[in-house]
Amino acid sequence: MRQIVVACNSGLGTSLMIRLNIEAIVAELNVNVSVVHTDLSSLMTHRPQLIVCSSFIVDSIEDAGDIEIIGLDDIMNRQYVKQELMKSTVFQHWLSETE
Repeated sequence: MRQIVVACNSGLGTSLMIRLNIEAIVAELNVNVSVVHTDLSSLMTHRPQLIVCSSFIVDSIEDAGDIEIIGLDDIMNRQYVKQELMKSTVFQHWLSETE
């Protein structure tokens, strides 16, 4: 299952806001992907294929290995979030599979 995990320090406000934006974007683009939000300490238990978070905490993510991480400078602007997703190699691969 394709999965985007959105993380923040506590797994509440920031990650929820980003998740809602991403869910709207993937629906618009008709990409079948699960989007969940969580705190940093639980991040890797979700087995993400793509991690999205605020750019402020990118350096706090440990043990991501080769999992792609998108750090966002603006979590409220849906167009910006979409633009950053479209730069993602993983997301581009998912898009190509839906066409």
